[in-house]
Amino acid sequence: MRTASPSPAGAPGFLPATAVDRNIAGIPQEVARQAVTWLVELQSAGPTSDIDLAIQRWRAQDPTHERAWQRIESVNARLGGLASPLGSTLAQAALTQPASRRRRQAIKLLTLALFAGASVLTVRDNAPWQPWLADEHSGTGERRTLQLADGSKLQLNSGSAVNIVFSEKMRQLKLVRGEILIDTGRDEAFPQPRPFRVETRHGALVPIGTRFSVRLHEDRTRLDVFAGAVEILPSSAVDRKMTITAGNSVEFADDTISATESADENRIAWQDHMIVASQMRLTDFVAEVDRHRPGRLHCDPAVAELRLSGSYPLGEPEKILDALRSTLPVEIHYVTRYWATVKASSRNR
Repeated sequence: MRTASPSPAGAPGFLPATAVDRNIAGIPQEVARQAVTWLVELQSAGPTSDIDLAIQRWRAQDPTHERAWQRIESVNARLGGLASPLGSTLAQAALTQPASRRRRQAIKLLTLALFAGASVLTVRDNAPWQPWLADEHSGTGERRTLQLADGSKLQLNSGSAVNIVFSEKMRQLKLVRGEILIDTGRDEAFPQPRPFRVETRHGALVPIGTRFSVRLHEDRTRLDVFAGAVEILPSSAVDRKMTITAGNSVEFADDTISATESADENRIAWQDHMIVASQMRLTDFVAEVDRHRPGRLHCDPAVAELRLSGSYPLGEPEKILDALRSTLPVEIHYVTRYWATVKASSRNR
């Protein structure tokens, strides 16, 4: 059992407060951070007598500590607990390694959300709760199919989010996170079909009677065209626009477009609730499984270049991990039920 004992600053993993603290909602910034750190510890360890006692001691140390904790409880109750964007961010923070950079970043975001007011939730693009504010989104392991008003078919892969803006002059989708597959409709309700446009943070895509997929990465967007054609306009270099025809795939960033390669239908096997691998590197395969599984799944570099082929149903990701153990010289090392790493089998070391 992991116990939470206060650091010199009064909360696990925190350095002592600086001489001058800014206030957030009338509470010193460092106290607000300490309170959120305790909250993440509680979510990570689960309710135990040790963690509860440690939090009670911290709350009793100073009246501002008690005010900070009461504010957390009040805001969390108003936003609906773990089902809210805030709760989702908290759950993700609890899954990160203690004292890691990712946990520190998550604690900063949670501190702002809990103590700086609801306005922080309007931050666009990279905020972790932004997908929850999107018009349509899918949860981890969930794949959705939507029929749009113009007759287009929109499919969302696991953990995806999209905003939909249809007006009298334009049909527009904004991919906020994840991956979508689109079959554009004829827009028959209008005498002249309205222009169709898909946007990501890296640029815009203008399809011409087509079927195509768009996957958003942190530093780039990937386009696969399966029918028709799609024009790419990078956000910072629209003069470099390029038309991608059926059977081709590219990646683009704000001001660059990669060389064209063949589109791979296996990449969209998720629409049939499958992962289809053909001599796929294990590290890439693990990354795909991770998208459909709660928690975090990593691949040890020592086995990253192993190859595998086959079709794997996405309904039960843990069975995919069992299949890996039986077909490759690997084992699954679990830190928690949800935090796991694919490593070389101890029998082969």
